[in-house]
Amino acid sequence: MIAPRSEKADASTSLTATLHALFEDYLDLRSTYHDLYQHAAHSLPMTTLNASNLTLDDVHRLFGFQGQYNGSFTPLLSLEPITEVEQQELMLAYAYKSLEYQDSVWGLATNGLNYQFAYMQSGNPPIYQLMPLLNLFEFESSIRLLQVLKATAN
Repeated sequence: MIAPRSEKADASTSLTATLHALFEDYLDLRSTYHDLYQHAAHSLPMTTLNASNLTLDDVHRLFGFQGQYNGSFTPLLSLEPITEVEQQELMLAYAYKSLEYQDSVWGLATNGLNYQFAYMQSGNPPIYQLMPLLNLFEFESSIRLLQVLKATAN
């Protein structure tokens, strides 16, 4: 049996009223969320970092980083062999020329983070010593780097 026209109109009006109420609730929730977000954005302390003063411990603490040291590039990179020409172009060929003018030379190869010093002495044959690799990642190594830089500057 078909419902009389007035029952259909009542159902339609009721549905419209329900949708309108739901939309109003949505707008209220959206406004409340916006207010809470704005309040949180203004009330939470913002930390300003000075990168020149950060230590590795600070980075671990602030950003939750964890160090993993395995000493090998091969799981991460596909390394190609170096040619004879490339080997001849390398931190020792340049420093060797300096031995023509002085008895010993300190050489340094760095990428700004890792530092490899070499000490070369003139003679027949000339000799060189590779010093321990130093870096800025580890506290003790960074202290030793500063000490070596200060000592070689004298």
